[in-house]
Amino acid sequence: MKRFLFQLVAFVFVAHLVVYALGEMFAFAINKYGKNFLNNADYKVTEAIVRSRQHHKTRRLVIGDSVGASLYDTDDNDTVTSLAATVALTTVGQYCLMANFFDNNKDDKPQEVVLILNPLCWNNTLEGGLAYSTFAKNFFNDEFKHYMDEQELSYISKWPYAWLLNQKWFALCPYSTSVEEHLPKGDFVSPQQYRYLRKMMRLCTQNGIKFSLYSGPVRESLKPHIDSLFIGKSHMKELLFKNYYKSIKYMPDSCFNDQLHLKHIFVPKDYFKLYND
Repeated sequence: MKRFLFQLVAFVFVAHLVVYALGEMFAFAINKYGKNFLNNADYKVTEAIVRSRQHHKTRRLVIGDSVGASLYDTDDNDTVTSLAATVALTTVGQYCLMANFFDNNKDDKPQEVVLILNPLCWNNTLEGGLAYSTFAKNFFNDEFKHYMDEQELSYISKWPYAWLLNQKWFALCPYSTSVEEHLPKGDFVSPQQYRYLRKMMRLCTQNGIKFSLYSGPVRESLKPHIDSLFIGKSHMKELLFKNYYKSIKYMPDSCFNDQLHLKHIFVPKDYFKLYND
């Protein structure tokens, strides 16, 4: 019996070491070579995280959703560097990426941060299946947790297997779950989204960096709905949201692949003229 228990413990120990080592190896390779070795459907998030770690001087840093990524996803140069990935990160994830980039470029911070978010997403919160797979498995770890407020730390720590989220092998494995907490949505901006938007603005102000908020192109048929979301709402008294609303430009529905994303042939070059000055 003792021999069996010894062998069982030894097997579990060795298996843990192997899984741990594989996780570290793949994480190192992905970070070093920027390749999607594991065919990860959320690789845009991994790519944004890898870029947030680089010491890289750039004039404008782009963060935001997948529409922003479709506009500037290949940009990684001394004028524009994009960390745009997916709307599922919410402004919590966008803030983490931006703050991490700042910390890795203390002497060469960008002159401007450009946040691109679709007008339909403002009452999003960290809940549902994508919150676990795209946010928690990428950001609830030692690299990013210190950027979060206690509310998010306490909230996510109660999610299934939260104690494993700091392990690279677990972050890379395909396991996910849906988290339904029903956080407050607000009238058109959720409190969670708004809080981290303000955190972004404060951090930029503290570092003397211009902060700009824009919407990507939107389907013409959505204009009445978007107007109903924005017009008359409390946050529309703020200059930031007034200018954001003015930035919304509509294109024919036929230009879009789906509700949000343009067909490749209609994606404009430098939509926000970020290379002009």
